[in-house]
Amino acid sequence: MSAFRKWRYGNWFIPVVSGLLILVSFGVEKLFGGSWNVTVGPQWWIDAGEHAHGSGHVFTLANAFMLAAAIVAGYGIVVKAVRALLVKFISIDLLVSIAARSARHSSATSGKLPP
Repeated sequence: MSAFRKWRYGNWFIPVVSGLLILVSFGVEKLFGGSWNVTVGPQWWIDAGEHAHGSGHVFTLANAFMLAAAIVAGYGIVVKAVRALLVKFISIDLLVSIAARSARHSSATSGKLPP
């Protein structure tokens, strides 16, 4: 097994890739006066207010990178949660998935960040 393949299937691949996507998002939004933070499309999610990512009413490149980081980091957890639910087992992955979704929903509807 090659070193890359060993690293790819190891414990650090997902956190590193997700962290890099978050850093890229920060860089796109904050560096060079935000000139790289181009508008990708209109806002298509429930309004979370101005605090959500500072982008107002548009979906920007920084938002896309943050969304990709969330998908990369959460995909494995959600898959494990669904598998556990299919065999009627309440696992910590299921509880984390529900809590993450609930926190996102409550912040989107109230206009405030969860504590």
